[in-house]
Amino acid sequence: MKPDKQYFETSLMRTRIDEMELNGDWSNRLFFDSLRYWASRQPDAIAIKDSFGGISWDAFVAEVEAVSCGLLELGVRPGVVVQIQLPNWRHFVISVAAVERIGAVVNPVSTIVRSNELAVMSELAQPMVVITASNFRGFELASMHAQLREECDWVKELIVVGLDAPVNAMTWDELVEQGRFSAYDRSAVELVTPTPNDVCELIFTSGTTGEPKGVMHTQNTLNAASETFMSTVCEGIKSNFSDSAPEGLIFHLALTLGDQNGYLYGIRAPLESGGQIVLQDVWDSKECLRLIEKHKVQVSMGGASFLTDLLEAKSLKDSELSEWKRFVCVGASIPASVLERADETLPCVVVPGWGMTECGLLTVGQPIDSLERRLSDGYPHPGNSVRVVDDKGLTVVNREGNLQCQGSFCFVGYLQGRESTESCWDGGWFDTGDRASVDSSGYIKILGRNQDVINRGGVNVPVTEIENVLLRHEAVANVAIVGKSGNQLGEAACAFVIPIHADLELEDLTTFLEENNITEQFWPDSLALVESFPMTPSGKVQKYKLRLVL
Repeated sequence: MKPDKQYFETSLMRTRIDEMELNGDWSNRLFFDSLRYWASRQPDAIAIKDSFGGISWDAFVAEVEAVSCGLLELGVRPGVVVQIQLPNWRHFVISVAAVERIGAVVNPVSTIVRSNELAVMSELAQPMVVITASNFRGFELASMHAQLREECDWVKELIVVGLDAPVNAMTWDELVEQGRFSAYDRSAVELVTPTPNDVCELIFTSGTTGEPKGVMHTQNTLNAASETFMSTVCEGIKSNFSDSAPEGLIFHLALTLGDQNGYLYGIRAPLESGGQIVLQDVWDSKECLRLIEKHKVQVSMGGASFLTDLLEAKSLKDSELSEWKRFVCVGASIPASVLERADETLPCVVVPGWGMTECGLLTVGQPIDSLERRLSDGYPHPGNSVRVVDDKGLTVVNREGNLQCQGSFCFVGYLQGRESTESCWDGGWFDTGDRASVDSSGYIKILGRNQDVINRGGVNVPVTEIENVLLRHEAVANVAIVGKSGNQLGEAACAFVIPIHADLELEDLTTFLEENNITEQFWPDSLALVESFPMTPSGKVQKYKLRLVL
């Protein structure tokens, strides 16, 4: 049997710590300290609203304290991994805060992940405790984990939120009760308080190109991302502070908390700043608009498909949304037609954002940016930099190349080891694996993944550009272009399309591309009509899965 505690091999050096502290990019604050501070200032204000109702700041922090003591009673200690696979419920947020409070490591997992992928993650992460739901959207998550537990002897305890917990599993209420009557008082818990540079999160990449990697973050890297988000994206938004409303801003989130964007901007950003989070556990545009109106939401986030759904919602015209100030669009670039319509229809400013599990939301559009600027993928947050290099490693502007980044948000290593980590760094720059261009003002445009490049006779097909043109076709709901071998010029291109009209043919697409003056060499060679795409939790198409069917 392997030890419960993981020994994480990170790339975090003293020189980076000193630089970040000197520049003021790392605050050295702990998440739980922020929560306790805000609970003392506004105990009766609501911290979280979800499908279970609302929970005040005072009750929220009290439950975090109980759960942290309950986990200590189970043997969880600093460095021990706790896996959390829960819907967007308060229990997810409470678990995160409790695990971090005692120096353990959170392993957040989306609810869409199933046993095959979970087995791989579990083998790597070695979680001692798993916290999950009994059932979500008709799938018995707890039963799946109970079966996995038989194969994973490192999992000592399964904790289940909801009814019908499997045999030998502990319920959430039992965990809370155990913590409330724990022998561990506050002074004892303080003995396991982590430092802000300890690993606190182990999250697996969502896998657009293949096997996921275990990404390690500290409280300093995560706090840098959430604090800067508040000072840039949320700049100028005024609080609706009242007896029941918090001093901070009111956020809405329907993205899964098990994804890095959800984890950072659905938990840390709103709560570290004394705000409120309104959680939506199942995406539905009508419900989203209802929640935004009812709870006077000011900031929300989602993929381009979320934005399209909201614009198409019949209830939009009758909704009172005047408090809604920002929608951050992540996962994929915003089609021009969608952003133009959003600007005409919605009261909020829609801004783009690009990021990775390794570096959070590193670039965003600015609220004051023009439409043209917001059709990019944003500008780097303060304390972070991006550059685009050619195949010789030379920095280029207004040309396609490899996107690299550095700064305060960047992770501290891959779980798979130092060799895996170092292979992705070029000196002090992290090689993202994305193809992009950067203009003279520093705004980037993502053009695809390196693995997504299609080479035709020595020329790279501008895949993202072609996809954006095809999205304007009246019969195309969504499109993803992938390469396949066999063309005399190198690779052939196949357009996977979710059609609006079932009689769509390849000639319809090529004629449309010709009408839009697209070079014939860039046209797709074949067409595959599908009902849906394999997606990551953050809304990115998993193109490697599409290639498998070619």
